[in-house]
Amino acid sequence: MGKRLFVGNLPYEATEAQIREPFAAVGKVASVRMIIDRETGKFKGFAFVEMSSDAEATAAITQCNNKEIAGRRCIVSEARPMGEKPAPRPGGPGGGFRPAGGGPGGGFRPSGGPPSGPPGGFGAPQRDFNRGPKRGKAEWEKKRDERERESREKKRVAEKERRNPKYEEIDADAEDDVI
Repeated sequence: MGKRLFVGNLPYEATEAQIREPFAAVGKVASVRMIIDRETGKFKGFAFVEMSSDAEATAAITQCNNKEIAGRRCIVSEARPMGEKPAPRPGGPGGGFRPAGGGPGGGFRPSGGPPSGPPGGFGAPQRDFNRGPKRGKAEWEKKRDERERESREKKRVAEKERRNPKYEEIDADAEDDVI
């Protein structure tokens, strides 16, 4: 049995024949499986190609990786088993890595109470890197803020007057004076 190869970065309009062609030049292609979106029924832009032998698969990886298929440079690598996912990167999306167990910052709470140790894992206190030390504003910042506040207030008053215009009262005596 041969190796399955992952082929990514394919154009959505690619056909099975276009994907099969560069791999067939290297060796015998056992199968090509294009991945289709269940909801839309359209090609998702990646496929799996199974080569007949391991030697042909390694040759296909070296020769077809970064090669143009259907107008795009594709990525070819050995396919991983379906259940296997890359390890999470510490500090990446999803909250990062936290040690298991009841240690500092761990998610395991045997007593049902709060976690032991400081939050964030590895025993380090959480730090907010988005804020610098508190400092007073410079004079020019204060003046700028005041101008912006006044401008917003003027706009608010103008909008209020536009929505609710004040009607001038007509003096009945003034009409009598006009000849």
